[in-house]
Amino acid sequence: MELFWERLRENGSIPIYCPKVEDMYAKVEKIISDMNYSPTAFYPRDVLPTLIPRLLQMFGMVWGRSDSFDVRRARLGLMGVDFGVAETGSLVLFTSNTVERLLSCLPEVFVGVVYTSRLLPDLASTLGYVSQALKGGRCVSIITGPSQTADIEQRFVRGVHGPRQVYVLVVEGGPAIQ
Repeated sequence: MELFWERLRENGSIPIYCPKVEDMYAKVEKIISDMNYSPTAFYPRDVLPTLIPRLLQMFGMVWGRSDSFDVRRARLGLMGVDFGVAETGSLVLFTSNTVERLLSCLPEVFVGVVYTSRLLPDLASTLGYVSQALKGGRCVSIITGPSQTADIEQRFVRGVHGPRQVYVLVVEGGPAIQ
């Protein structure tokens, strides 16, 4: 986990450790309230089913399970990811619809939640899972920090093609990899 933490910081992400699932709520609340990221959108993926009722109650978050859900107005997107990759400090996300894909790249801030049980040592370790996801018709996103680019004068700019800020909540434990 030390390598993952180090790579996240190198990539410009903000890692936050949560010893228990319950700690996640306070961390999310602090991110949203300190930075006034409202409206916030949350997609209830199977990776984080326990978050749904509590977050909806705490923040009145908007969420949806269909392509009709409008994430364009969300300033912050929150969702569980499938894997974390220590070697690169990347988050791996398998998505099956437009809402899931947009929620990770359209809002100015993305908060990805990954369990320590879902951390893999390197990208090569993800290949079997990526292959299964693609065969199943899912899209694969690998998120490695905030969006960054340089303009023609080589001025560094963040958030042009994705989130300006990426938080990664690393939660101890979680479901085993299958």
